[in-house]
Amino acid sequence: MSYSWLVDFIGLTPEQLGELERAEKALVRLRYAVDGFCRSRGIRVPIIWREKGMLQDFEVLENKLKDGKPAGGKVKAVGLEISWQNGPLGRGAERKKPNGAFVETVIKAALIRLEFYQDSGFACSENASAITNLKSALGVLNFRTIQREGAGVEGTHERRP
Repeated sequence: MSYSWLVDFIGLTPEQLGELERAEKALVRLRYAVDGFCRSRGIRVPIIWREKGMLQDFEVLENKLKDGKPAGGKVKAVGLEISWQNGPLGRGAERKKPNGAFVETVIKAALIRLEFYQDSGFACSENASAITNLKSALGVLNFRTIQREGAGVEGTHERRP
């Protein structure tokens, strides 16, 4: 995350800004070290993210299979609870119904909310930019799905050749 805006906003010196950025990097490294230690021992520990601004504190619990492939997980915050898809859906007649949310669904929900703001008295260039970027993210993820379908690996844990 870039904190350069704090230089002008609250008068941070470049040295203070550097200290803040180094501290954030150290916290991220610590988070991954603790996460790796716990995972190597089969301990599932939710990660609680706390940030300034409009981003609320939220809790993340990611699950992986022993081979490192994703196996669902959860995200919780005030007014939000996501249970991620756990396992592949399969292909053809063997295809299962989803048991959790897809990233694309969550992105689309955020996109619809921002479009709602744009149609109200809260329209602004920042919302417009966020809408453009969310649409771009959906397009890239859809392209990934098309590529995986073409390779015959969509709905599986297999990697695309």
